[in-house]
Amino acid sequence: MRFPVGVLLGSLTFAATVTPAAGPRDASPGTDHRLQTRLSAPAPAAAPDWVKQWRMELSGRDFDSRETSTKLVNFRFDLQLKYRLSEDVLLKIAPAARLQSGATQSSDGRLSPENKIYFREASALWRAGSFALLKAGALDMGETHSPLLLDPRPFPAARAQISYGDGDWRLSLLAEGAVPTTVGLNTNQGEKEPTPVFQSYSLRHDWKSGPLWKGMLRAGAFAFSALPTSLANDSRLLGNTVDTVSDTESRFRERYAGVEAQGELRFPLPGPVDGRLRASHVRNTSAPDGFNQASQFAADLTWRWDTRRDLLLGAEAFRAEPDAAVASFVQDAYSGTNRAGYRVDAGIAFGKRKAARLVGGAGESQLIYQNSPQSRERFVIMKLETDYADF
Repeated sequence: MRFPVGVLLGSLTFAATVTPAAGPRDASPGTDHRLQTRLSAPAPAAAPDWVKQWRMELSGRDFDSRETSTKLVNFRFDLQLKYRLSEDVLLKIAPAARLQSGATQSSDGRLSPENKIYFREASALWRAGSFALLKAGALDMGETHSPLLLDPRPFPAARAQISYGDGDWRLSLLAEGAVPTTVGLNTNQGEKEPTPVFQSYSLRHDWKSGPLWKGMLRAGAFAFSALPTSLANDSRLLGNTVDTVSDTESRFRERYAGVEAQGELRFPLPGPVDGRLRASHVRNTSAPDGFNQASQFAADLTWRWDTRRDLLLGAEAFRAEPDAAVASFVQDAYSGTNRAGYRVDAGIAFGKRKAARLVGGAGESQLIYQNSPQSRERFVIMKLETDYADF
């Protein structure tokens, strides 16, 4: 005869079954008369509905060219708020505030101190299991494109992704449609101009091997259409080839459509050193050779000094021909197109999780072709920045 016994201790439940010794008639070889116990733990806690994070950057920059001499102090504060509306739907909003102070001498007003509040992203994401997602809203273009094509800025957009793979490798197909705008989500259209459009399609491969080897490769096609005349006026100052239609109106000479590729590799080196290589390439197939390509290559080293500090070294070289991309949309660090240059920096990561960095750097860029609104540029920068932290 069997007697169930239940014991509850804290959050753990012990269920025991006691079997009396067998009598002469039910004894048999292999009979187990020990106390048998099962241990069960509570289910893991569900992911929180709200995720609230912040980060900051304090920097000083000395910039010099033929037309501009600027000394700026910049403070930026970013928030990232995520709310899980359901198992499949995630809402995200990422506001930012930028405060600048300093002195600028400029012939065109570029790089003057500017204080503003803006959104880096405001989106809704729907996920269908582990293989598909749809994201819409004001999306950060830096997530899926080379910095030589698009600055990390928000465009009103929709993005679809289908993926296949496990935790060690994943192959994804992405399609995206967007309305090119300024950081303030303004298209800068004239009264009779059509709405500008940006479209892209790409294939992406992510993989990892162990905790230290990680890689990403992405290749795709892109196309801009109906770009406004005000954007052409601004882009002429930054390197694009533009035709003047009237005293107040200009138009891009070339269409901007082509292909782009991007890659990244993280890997260990002998000793307490890790490396990272990054590269990207953009080719505007609608522009003539010698004016239609942009490339960038960067290398970074991290030396793990101790449990609370890392030493950081980095270098980058780039070349962007005049009509490889829309100059006003290229990442600010490259100052548009029609430039070839370099950057070097060094610093230290510190703190409990090495989440803060103090970095100093310098760089220079030369013109590929002479263009009167542009000239040689030099800069020196020092910045203190943090990773995202919960609050």
